[in-house]
Amino acid sequence: MSKSNRSKTGRHLTKEARVNLSAGLKRFRIPSVKRLKRKYTMTQQQWLELKRKQNDSCVICNKYFLQTPCVDHNHKTGKIRGLLCHRCNRALGSFENNAPVFLKYLKQYDFEQFKVLSEL
Repeated sequence: MSKSNRSKTGRHLTKEARVNLSAGLKRFRIPSVKRLKRKYTMTQQQWLELKRKQNDSCVICNKYFLQTPCVDHNHKTGKIRGLLCHRCNRALGSFENNAPVFLKYLKQYDFEQFKVLSEL
């Protein structure tokens, strides 16, 4: 398999994944100058640079962007934290809106089930 068919982690992508990836890239576009300036006080060049610095992947899950990434920012200060995939952006929004409930749940959560296979 050629190098272009490898994912970020070096594992090979399946044929279906390559098709989905190429289909997703067609939906990718740079947000408008007006929107970036109004909502985040950033330029398209800054947005592209941030995307490049993150290796075209989500700052939380590290998966490649298949759609136009979301700008993660602090709603109080306006400070930009990075670019997120849509899934992580929605999850983070839910967490921030219900942080006390989520944190209470996590205290009781059994993280043992997530041990890395190499540790077993």
